[in-house]
Amino acid sequence: MFRRHWPYAFVIAAPIILFAPFLLGVQMVYWGTPLLQFYPWRLAALESVRAGFLPLWNPWLGNGAPLAANYQSALFYPPNWLSLIIPLDLSLNWLMVLHIIWAGVGMVKLARSLNYSLLGQVVTGLAFGMGQYVVARASFYSINAAVAWLPWVIWATDKLLNAQFSVHNTQWRQVALSRFAFHGLRLSSILALQLLTGHAQTTWYTYLLLAAWVLWRAFSQPITQSSITKLITNSLILLLSFLLAILLASIQLLPAFELLQQSPRAEAAEYEFVMTYSFSPWRLLTFLAPDFLGNPARGQFYGYGNYIEDAVYVGIIPLLFALVAGSKIFRRQLPNHSITQSSISPILLFLILPITLILALGRNTPIFPWLYANVPTFDMFQAPTRMMVWFVFALALLAGQGVEQWATPQGRALYWTRLGTAGAVALMGTAGATLLGVDTGTRVGQLLSTAAWAALTLGVNLLAVGLLSLFKPKSQSMKWELAVAVCLAADLLYANYGIHPPAPADLYRAPTESGRALAAELGDQRLYQFPADRERVMFEPYFSFLTYGEARDLSVGARAVQLPNVGVLEGVASANNFDPLVSKYYKGFTDVVSETQSVTLLNLMNVGAVTSSEELPWEVITSAREVVFYRVPGEAKRLWLLPESEAQVLEVADEAASRTAIASPAFNPAQQIVLEASDAGWLAPAPLSEPITPHNPNGFSISLNLHQANWVVLADTWYPGWYAYVDGQPTPLRRANYAFRAVWVPAGAHRVEFLYAPPTFQLAVTLTGVGLLIWLALAVAVWRMRGIHQIG
Repeated sequence: MFRRHWPYAFVIAAPIILFAPFLLGVQMVYWGTPLLQFYPWRLAALESVRAGFLPLWNPWLGNGAPLAANYQSALFYPPNWLSLIIPLDLSLNWLMVLHIIWAGVGMVKLARSLNYSLLGQVVTGLAFGMGQYVVARASFYSINAAVAWLPWVIWATDKLLNAQFSVHNTQWRQVALSRFAFHGLRLSSILALQLLTGHAQTTWYTYLLLAAWVLWRAFSQPITQSSITKLITNSLILLLSFLLAILLASIQLLPAFELLQQSPRAEAAEYEFVMTYSFSPWRLLTFLAPDFLGNPARGQFYGYGNYIEDAVYVGIIPLLFALVAGSKIFRRQLPNHSITQSSISPILLFLILPITLILALGRNTPIFPWLYANVPTFDMFQAPTRMMVWFVFALALLAGQGVEQWATPQGRALYWTRLGTAGAVALMGTAGATLLGVDTGTRVGQLLSTAAWAALTLGVNLLAVGLLSLFKPKSQSMKWELAVAVCLAADLLYANYGIHPPAPADLYRAPTESGRALAAELGDQRLYQFPADRERVMFEPYFSFLTYGEARDLSVGARAVQLPNVGVLEGVASANNFDPLVSKYYKGFTDVVSETQSVTLLNLMNVGAVTSSEELPWEVITSAREVVFYRVPGEAKRLWLLPESEAQVLEVADEAASRTAIASPAFNPAQQIVLEASDAGWLAPAPLSEPITPHNPNGFSISLNLHQANWVVLADTWYPGWYAYVDGQPTPLRRANYAFRAVWVPAGAHRVEFLYAPPTFQLAVTLTGVGLLIWLALAVAVWRMRGIHQIG
């Protein structure tokens, strides 16, 4: 058994070894999105579910924000439900590692289906699954999950394309149809799971790669009646598989699409946002050694932007043998099975490399900016460098083909192998001498030291390749292949060590003094930090791109200063929102707050305290490290009552006029309400069936006894799907003061209630239910077909 499946052992064991302290719960992943986004989102969702409510709305962030509609929260991705069973922080660690393993296993599976040798399979699996593209981005949990499904999507599609189809015999036609149905159902399941992972960019890049794969396969086959029939059948099943996958994932997709339409990115993302993290040409050096430009985990990074975004190292062995495979394409020396029996030509894999690199360079060439301006979808996503997923995928598969050409050196090959091995030793010696002699007290010395360490690493890996070549047996040897796998795994373990700085085991659960003080002081009021100050605090001491520093101390500090979204961990509501997509009205309102620094607007947002690293002339509540928490003067309220006799209704023409009105220094939310003439208000389709309970995150309820009619303004974000009721009866819900909710309530004793019950979510649940029924019906039909035992 081990002799046939040992490549799986390596792609499973390597991530477990690398992340053992995280799997055991001794350390926690925190740097970047885990602490600032994913843990707060999942915690809010868990608290809703455990209280008996659907996790539709997040009342803790951004004056209230969609939660299930936040695509990257991936609340309906089944593996994420592990958090219902084990502690949330530990489940995030486990899921991260399991997805890295899944990526490696998927590549081994794909390589096996492409008829790679066992050595080719392990090289392919490790190069992708343990390569830096996958491992470095692993703490970006939605990317981590989505990229893990990429090889499985290609594998499932390739199995479908390879299915045999016969029209000459009724019995065999039935068997063939059942095969196609089986492969289609499997593909639809995998596609749906990737859609549910929550990273649209990676999923879209997977589809583009899949399209290239399928088209190459289709047009590289001889044109016959049989091939045309098969092409039509495959195309139909692929289309139906995609449609079924979309149905299955509708519960996540439809609310996410609604949020996208309500966000500032509805039509396109801004140019500067998209071009951020264009692949740096200097990072091509890191294909040879990952730390040629330094490493924030090892002291200092000297490259552009974020080390993680451009991390692409796949190991020296895969790089060298991908080049071997590429060179043999041009010399037409690849063995026949690599082209005819395998499901994909190495020519396609080789073509992917330059195309990907040109696109990933983003703003560094004129090509991507032109595509941004002229071709749909290129203006949708940030970070062109993430297209390098195609590059490392193709490189890993090429390496698996190239490594099969690894022969025992003889004649001139033996001479050059010995010379190269000696050169590796010389490189190591030169690098070692440089490290011993360089003065690291100067900037130049630090750069030389960094380059010398990288050269030493490169020398060690080249020496390993040379020795493996010199001692390669002439006949196939499992021991030698295991040695190759061990060397490659060791190379990648070293490259990835420390890339995720560790936090203390109790980081997410231990309360902070600042959190306790703020929770006691603020009650249901909100905390706010102006964006410029937030950027300064976040990226200078705590999430520096240059160095991770003392990660254990910095992670605790990031908790203590209550960066946006982090306050959720201690029950402190925030007027900030670090979500990737936010309501355009929330964004517009907070832009005005930042521009005007208006205390009046802070009061209107129910902001009771401001976090600042600069001194403010306000009362101090408490402090933590670089920041002080100040009490905002004035009266911050979540609910504003404007009596009819005193209220001044400012009815304006449109959104722009509404924004201008609230930005005016004369605006007073205690006496004025800004409404838009074009907004007649949302009206619930039916009366409220039961009262809203006090702790329902998807609702708000209050009893009022009014001496006269009032405008009741709730300082929570206006968003489609919210409805208002007075004494259980629907009443128009207006968008007031540009971004908030308001209702007109007559005099007397009334119960005023707001409920988030989005029709889009109800429709999404229906579509997903239909998709599940269709999938199950087809699965039963396939199972009952004759010849089902031959499927797969």
